This record gives sequence, C-alpha cells and structure tokens, in this order.
Amino acid sequence: KVGSLCRIFERSEDFFVYGDNATLTCKGLKVGVTRTLESDAGSLSYVKIPKNSLVETLRFLLFYRHCCVEMLKNTGTARSQEWTVTAKASPGNTIAFEDILFAKDNSYCMQQKGIIAVKMTTSSINLLVGIAYCDPVLREFHVCEFQDTPDFSILQSVLVQLSPQECVLPLSAKQSETAPGTLKSIIETHKIAVTQKKSDVFEPLNTADVLRLFISSSDLEYNFEEWQSSNKGCSLAAAIRYLELLSDENNFEQFQLIEFNTQLYARIDKACSVGLGLFAEKDSDMDEKDYLYGFLNSCRTSAGERLLIQWIKQPLVDKIKIEERLDLVDIFVQDRTFMIEVQHFLEKFVDIELLARKIHRRVINLHDFYKNHTVLTKIPNLSEYLSQYDGDKKAVLEHLINVPLKEKIEELDKLREMIDDMIDFDAVENREYVIKPDFDENLKEMREEMENLQKSMKADLEKTKTDLGLSTVKLELYEKNGYAYRITLKEESNLRNKKQYTILTTGNSGVKFQSPALLRMSDNYATLKRDYEEIQKKIVIEMIAIAVPYMPHLKELSGTLSWLDVTVALAHKAANACNTYVRPIITEKDYFYLCLKDMRHPVLEEKLQNFIPNSVELSAQGKNFYFVSGPNMGGKSTYIRSVAINVLLAQIGSFVPCSSAEVSLTDAIYTRIGASDNPTSGISTFMHEMLEMQRMLKNGTSRSLLIIDELGRGTSTADGYGLSHSISCEIAFRLKAPCLFATHFHELTSLSDTIPVIGNLHVEA
Repeated sequence: KVGSLCRIFERSEDFFVYGDNATLTCKGLKVGVTRTLESDAGSLSYVKIPKNSLVETLRFLLFYRHCCVEMLKNTGTARSQEWTVTAKASPGNTIAFEDILFAKDNSYCMQQKGIIAVKMTTSSINLLVGIAYCDPVLREFHVCEFQDTPDFSILQSVLVQLSPQECVLPLSAKQSETAPGTLKSIIETHKIAVTQKKSDVFEPLNTADVLRLFISSSDLEYNFEEWQSSNKGCSLAAAIRYLELLSDENNFEQFQLIEFNTQLYARIDKACSVGLGLFAEKDSDMDEKDYLYGFLNSCRTSAGERLLIQWIKQPLVDKIKIEERLDLVDIFVQDRTFMIEVQHFLEKFVDIELLARKIHRRVINLHDFYKNHTVLTKIPNLSEYLSQYDGDKKAVLEHLINVPLKEKIEELDKLREMIDDMIDFDAVENREYVIKPDFDENLKEMREEMENLQKSMKADLEKTKTDLGLSTVKLELYEKNGYAYRITLKEESNLRNKKQYTILTTGNSGVKFQSPALLRMSDNYATLKRDYEEIQKKIVIEMIAIAVPYMPHLKELSGTLSWLDVTVALAHKAANACNTYVRPIITEKDYFYLCLKDMRHPVLEEKLQNFIPNSVELSAQGKNFYFVSGPNMGGKSTYIRSVAINVLLAQIGSFVPCSSAEVSLTDAIYTRIGASDNPTSGISTFMHEMLEMQRMLKNGTSRSLLIIDELGRGTSTADGYGLSHSISCEIAFRLKAPCLFATHFHELTSLSDTIPVIGNLHVEA
C-alpha cells in the first residue's frame, strides 16, 4: 500500500520482490509476471525485476507509491542464507540510491525532490510555523518561520514553491480546531509522503555540530544560537537527524544554509498550479507541450531545467529582480544569431552539480573527470563569445553572467590543469579513460607491455586468417572471455577439424573462438589491466582529494550557467513563437493595474491554427472585477486562464504573448477552476469549492489576482446563484482584489449597475 515498506532482494543479476509488493509492482509497472512459491508454510507471490528495469521500479515505488525501500543481499551461503540490508531509502531521502536513480544527466529534473521538516506552535490567533527543507543531492538547506492561518495558506504555498517529496512531522502534531483538515492530510493532498517522528527528533542540536555541515559563513550561521530553539531551528534539527548527516564526516562543510523568504515570491498554491496547467502530473510527462513548463522548456542543460521549474513555482514580487531577468531575455530576443550560438555552447555541458556531488561521495571516475574537463575547457570559449556582445544591455550581461563566469574560470583553472595532466587524452579517442602512463613508472611499464601484447595479438590474427583461409576473422574484446576471434555462422565450416582452436560460444552473432597463443596473451593482458586499474584507483583517490575543495566553485558555476540557460530558453520561445511576444512593462503604480492587449494563451495558440486574441484591463481606479459570460465552449475558461498565465510569465521574467502588456505585481494568484471531490476524505464537489473560496477570501489582498470559473455548480441553481452573488459583493466591497469570474448565471451581470468596479464581458462562440 501507499507509504508501506518494500523490500527488494538482490540475487545475482536480477532483483525480486515478494508478497503484496510483488503484485503492486507488477500491476503498476507491468514488469515481469507474478509467480507463486509453494511450501508447507503456504504460498508466496513474487516477481523478478530485470536489472535494466531497476531504476524504473525504484522511481515507481519511491516517487509514485511513496514507499520506503530496502535493498537486501545474501551475505551468507546458498544453504545458510543471511540477508543483509545494503541500502535503504524513503521518497525524500534517496542518498543510498543516487548512483542508480540519477545516473543520466537529466534524471534529477523532477517536480518534487528532497524532504521538508515542519514544526508548528499554536496561539489563540495564529499558528507559528517553522520549516527546514533539504535537497540532499544538491546539498542545500532552506529554513524559514512565519505566522500562518488555521488553513495553513502560507505553508501550502511554500509546499508548492519548494515541492518536497517527503515531509517529516512530530508524532504529536495535532489538528488545529479551526483548520479544515489536519496538517498531515493537507500535506498529503499535495502528494507529499508524510513521515511522523517522535518529538525528541525535533529537539535542538548542538550549535557546533550543526555548523560543521555548512559550507560558508552566512548571517544565518552567525546568529544560529539565537534561532536554534525556534520552530525553524527545531525543524532543521529534525531534517539533519532524519537524513543522518552528522554520522558521516564527508557531509561536513558541504551544505548551503539559505533563508527562504516567503515575501519574495507571489503565492502559488496547488489549486493554481493544477488549474493553470503549469506542470504535468507525472515526471515522465514533464516535457509534454500541453503544460506551461513543457511548453517553455528549451533549456540545454539539466541545471537549467531544474531552475525553470523553480522560477515557475516562485514568481517574483521584486521589480528590480524581474527587470534583470527581462533584460537578459531581451538581449537574446533582439539578437537571434547570438542566442543560437549560446545555445550551441550550452548543449555541450553536462550536469556539473551532479558531477560535484559524485566528487563529494568519492564515487567519481575518470570518465566523469573527463566530462568535467570538457566543461572547464569550453567555459572560457563561452565567456569570450559573450564578451563580444556589444548591445545596449552589455553591462547587464557582464554583471549577471560573464563576470561570474570569469571568476569561476580563474578559480577552477587549477582543477582543469590537474585533470589535463592526469588523463590520457589519446586513449579517450578509443573511449578508454585511463591515467597517462608517464605519470607513474609502473604504469608506463605496464602500458608498454599491454601495447606489445596487442601487437602480438594482431600478428596472431593474421596467422589465424591464413590458417583458416578467411580474411574476415575479427579480433574483439569481450567482458567475459577477454580477447577472442569471431567469424559468422556461415564460415563455421572453415573452423571444423581445427583442433588447435577452442570454440567459446556459437550464436546468432557468430562463432567466438581462441587460439592457444591468443588465450595466453588475453590472460596476460587481463592481468596487466587489473594491475593497471588498481594503481589507477589509488591515483583517482588522490585526484578526488584534490578536487573536493573545488566543489563550491563548481556549484556556483552551474548556477550561473543555469541562469543563462533559462533566460536563453525564454528568449527562444519568444523569438520563435507563431505570434508576437513583447516585454511586459512592470508598473509601479500605487494601485493595481493590468492591461494586456491582444493577449493569447501561450500553450493553446501553438496548438490551434486560428487562436483569437483578446484584451483585458483591470484597474483599482476603474473596473477591477469582470463577469465573463457566454456559451459553453465559447472560450470563457481559456480567457481567464490566459490572463493569469500572462501575469505569471511577466513575474518570472518572461516575455508575454501580447501586442503590449502593462502589469502590476501581484502578491498571489488564486484560482477556483474545475469541479472535483474527494470521497475518501468526505469532501464533496460543493465543499471543495467552498474551501477554495474560503482560502481565497481569507488570504487574498487588494493585489491578489482572483480567477473564478463556474462557482456553485455543486449545488442547486438558486443556492449557486446566491453564493456567487454574495462572494462577488465580498470581493468587490471588502477585498477589492482584481477578479475575473466566468459564470453561467447571467443575472449576476446586473451587479455592474450598482457596483462601479464591476464590469461585464461576453464571449461569443
């Protein structure tokens, strides 16, 4: 079941799951066939998971079913078996399976990742909530503390903005009397696994122990003693204990500690994310163009893809920071040749952050070092090319991108030189990643012997060709047999009666065989290679020790490249769109004002050949509330969603699909879109609507954008109209928030006769 423990047993090259989990895995992934073991004690179902399906299985169990997973291996004998846990993981703590789950460059591009620990204390008025979020792969901690309402409105926004896979709560966490559901159930509605721990897990940690984890001194660390006993300090302690970070010295001075300021971002809750179609439900569908992220994602790097997810979930409310992003996007929109060339540079870069993580875990190999060297070699070329830009925003490009790049080039140059001195780049051409023989006298001698053996094997190949009367004999290297000759099945007759040759295998790929001389040389070569690799391992350990201090610089380099990547991706979408995208004007009026001319829905206009643009103007000094009426399928929902998405795009620093756009910054986007119910929690469609409207009315301000689509469909017509009427008056008179309200209740349009801020819009099919 969801949240249960699943054990995977490793047997040779395959993996096995037993009992109910076998049925779950088989049905959910359609991997293998469920079979049954029979014994005197009863029957037990099981499924065999091939090695090439292990990653898919782990992702399904951890991220979709929210199971905890244990991997077990027999450390005894076949008769006296002793099954030992070799690795264990939970949805948010995947450290033990990192090498398996995130082996591919883009495999850590996920909507949800990491864990969040939450502690709250209650007062007669508000809840004081402290959180600590940790991404154990990217080595980041985010902490914050805030006053929240009984419905946890701010926490719900934080859960969307940080998007953890798992939440750690005190076992004693209780439901607030005024909250619509327990904290646990609210978190679960965000599809976050909940783990409850005893309250002593949330006890403050020793200051010296905590500070050993962090990479550099910050204000948070200087003042740690002042807030270590606060709710956020206790949550930080819980996250550290849950991840067992202090038990491994390799974690010391590896994490960044960052204050997460909820005031820097417009609030986006789960209803808004789903209602506006920001992301696909499954990570496997992330690049679907029907969703905003998939539509915008033209990123060339994995770090850029992760940052784009973050930007969409964290729209800014700081005009200066938005303008910085818009300036960068503007540079590439205005110069498409410049944009394309930068994209060509970016697509050659691997995931630097995951490479840095491998350095930290001491699992980096020579191939990974080579990838790192490739990046460090190409970065100066990118920087030089960026320096050639001579437009009116050159200073912005230099300040935000090129100056940081140049600093990282200088700081990482010694690392590049070290890799340059160690790796044999001639061997790389043959896809061999080895240390230069000249680096060690023993290596040099062994390399010479290996080369001589290869020459002798080629000479023996020519002798074998003559002996068999075949010019097509191939000399190939096999993992199991070492060097062997291969001929086709049709040529097998030439090998008959040649008793001096040993046939290894016969199959569709041909006949593999060895001569006595080749067998001897192959064995000698394998021995030399093993010895060579043993010496290499010791050298690689030394290389890792040298590389560890450079990890912070690699992470910062990745951050700068991801910024460049996302802004180029946004420019790419704007420059290559089927219709005009413009730079939005971020207005600083002391009242809310929004004016979008010839506005379109960015995703739908790409799919539809004849998308009809529309305009909207909302002003706190004029019409700030519009009823949108019209027939079914007329475009009411598309219109109001388009407004919200355009505002969101503007606040993440993107151009918008309009002919002109002037936007006041919103502090939140609230949506009431679509009908849904949750029978398992006893919430009907009507109750779901009312809870969403309650959050909107209670937490919205005069600068929150409200999008309401068809309120009151879950009850009678009379009640639906009455509720819509009352809520509209509440928004217009008390909240004074900009609002678009799509409705079938045409009688509501009469409110415009008595309430000056209300206007009416009608959609024609």
